[in-house]
Amino acid sequence: MAAAVPIAKRPVEITVAADGSGDYRTLAAAVSGAPAGAFLAIKRGTYPLPATLALSKANLTLRGEGPQATIIRAPLASAHALHISADDVAVEGLQIDGRRAAQPGSGGHGIFVDNADRATLRDCHIHSVKQNGVEGSFADDLLVERCRIINHATNGTTWGGAGSLKGIYLTRSARNVIRGCYLAGWSQAVGWWTGVTDSRLESSFLIANYGFEDDLATIRRSAFEDFSNGVMVHGGNQVRDCVVDGSTSHCLEIAQGVVGSQYVGNTLRNPGKLGAANGAFFSVTGGGAAAPELTSDILVADNYCHSDASRPDYADVNNAYRVTLRGNTFSGCNHLEGVAALLIQGTPPQGVTIDGNEFFDCRTAIRLLAAGPGVIVTRNRITGPGYNSNCILIDIGAGHLIEGNVLAISGATGQHGITILATAGAGIQITGNRIVVPSFPVVNSAGSVLVQGNWMESTALGAAAFYLTGAGAAKSVLRDNRLTSPSKGGYVSAGAHDNRVTDNFFLGAGTDVDVTGAGANNVVAPNY
Repeated sequence: MAAAVPIAKRPVEITVAADGSGDYRTLAAAVSGAPAGAFLAIKRGTYPLPATLALSKANLTLRGEGPQATIIRAPLASAHALHISADDVAVEGLQIDGRRAAQPGSGGHGIFVDNADRATLRDCHIHSVKQNGVEGSFADDLLVERCRIINHATNGTTWGGAGSLKGIYLTRSARNVIRGCYLAGWSQAVGWWTGVTDSRLESSFLIANYGFEDDLATIRRSAFEDFSNGVMVHGGNQVRDCVVDGSTSHCLEIAQGVVGSQYVGNTLRNPGKLGAANGAFFSVTGGGAAAPELTSDILVADNYCHSDASRPDYADVNNAYRVTLRGNTFSGCNHLEGVAALLIQGTPPQGVTIDGNEFFDCRTAIRLLAAGPGVIVTRNRITGPGYNSNCILIDIGAGHLIEGNVLAISGATGQHGITILATAGAGIQITGNRIVVPSFPVVNSAGSVLVQGNWMESTALGAAAFYLTGAGAAKSVLRDNRLTSPSKGGYVSAGAHDNRVTDNFFLGAGTDVDVTGAGANNVVAPNY
């Protein structure tokens, strides 16, 4: 005889209706009378809360008839609207009005998930909250899906005059998912602070987050921040396919102790538009060699970073390790005061790879201010008009590799290709690049630089294919390059010494190497 198959017990269904047509008129009474596992259907209407609605029974589901129909109003006290402290609670199809203007004191959160796992917030509209829209602490496997979480600070030209915190703020939580949400008007749309692991923010819009954390507008935040102070494990997170447009600081901030996170396929615009001279599309920072704030093993890939050139927008890596920047597009970073579209700096960043990115219409595409060894710059494409600047500028650092890039700059302005300052370290290699610029393809003032196997073309009269200048330009080697210039082949000048310029092929009108003012022991033949 076959064993009987147990029939799953249906949850208790409770109807809440403000007009008295259901089992309860108020949410507080319905939740108090509901057993664990109950399903609360909340009918169309407005439900003011006299106090925080405590959801402390496991497996409860609260489902409204949609955020335009079912409206919960926060208590007129310094308190949260909803407090979830039990596992497997779902809140769906509701509007939560935080009554920001009416709440006294510091107010409360829209929804606080506290020591509760597998909470679900879906199809909700949370707005006008004095604290955070959603806060989760020790809240593993939280799902926030298709929610609109909005505060007042959406004006990108004028400050609203009252502090605004975070749309979604998580700490000490794992495997969280934020998907298909719209967040606007906060100082920070999403903040993962200290102990957030294996979490995802995907397919969401973080738009016009022009708030400050204080009423005096002195505390700026990034639209998204992945932050750890190194006290506990933090990382393995992902931000994918989001639009981040407008902040008082950066678009994406990856800061101090994040390990193994990825930021892929996002559109990033208007960082630091309100309250800042500029901002970063993304900023990857750490404590340098000072663990426990080591940021490492970060991937930033396939993002579109656009500046309208009204501010010197940029992206940067500072004191971080094993960072890969791949397949990103930077456009419009041509503000007169701009440092670079992409800035690598700190002491010492190690294992930074800049691979396969596109830079269009940028005054300076890449700048290396990195004292650490071995930044790798490969397969990037830099195009657009010239701005009397440099495509790639190397200030400091040793052992960098610049290989297989295409630099194609139009116009008659004095745009150099790759410039290496005298402050840079030894062992830099410039190999296998195609450089076509109005001014000098390579300008070098540092020692022990290898320039080999490049196509180097200057398109403007009066320039040359290369320029070795200054006493620091010593013991460098230029060989096996294809050099084209309408004027001189190249210059060795201003005390440059002990350099070898040999076995290069001159293809244009300029075929001679001018050594006027050069130092001793330079070898400039044979060339062809």
